[in-house]
Amino acid sequence: MPSRVGCALERKRLRENIAELAVLFVEFAHLRGYEDEIIVILRIILIAIEGCRDELQEAERYWNYRGVVSNVPRTVDTFNDEWLRQHCRFVGWEIREIMRILRVPPIIRVRGTGRVFSGEEGMLVMLRRFASLDNLHHLSGTFNRTSSALSELHNAMLDHVYPFAQRALRLEVWASELPRLARELSSMGFLIPTCCGFIDGTLFKIRRPTEGEDAA
Repeated sequence: MPSRVGCALERKRLRENIAELAVLFVEFAHLRGYEDEIIVILRIILIAIEGCRDELQEAERYWNYRGVVSNVPRTVDTFNDEWLRQHCRFVGWEIREIMRILRVPPIIRVRGTGRVFSGEEGMLVMLRRFASLDNLHHLSGTFNRTSSALSELHNAMLDHVYPFAQRALRLEVWASELPRLARELSSMGFLIPTCCGFIDGTLFKIRRPTEGEDAA
């Protein structure tokens, strides 16, 4: 189930819980006898209602983020290397080298809407999406773009990158290099001598796919 749909169901469940707890509160409030016990139960119900309201407020804040964007493009130079390493997994010169390898064009024009972005902005958005649990509403504050613009740019970058990824995953492209890669990893202390590569991020919680995301 997509994360946004799942969150909508979660918010619906929280609202229903609040309504049911409110009904329960009224029912206990009208009971007579066992006043001390009833007072304790009413306090517990109020705490439960408050907890549900806090969760609902946090979910609403997370999924209904509204911010003002200037649409001023972000570039690699907008961020320092420490931020880039933490949030995009690469520093500035590495990102530009990846762009060169993937032949990312200086300008990316989105098919359909005709929106125009820079290649650097597209690469940053794509890397941040790969490394992030944040939704597009929150990333709009980082990249100064609306969530719809970020979605279009991310999809345009995927369309550009996929052909390169399909070729890069072919074994015959790397067959002659695999022993050398395994030796270099082993020299760095890697415990599996025959391992020639790994996927960054498999030990971290991710947003997509929505099934089996905890597998390492």
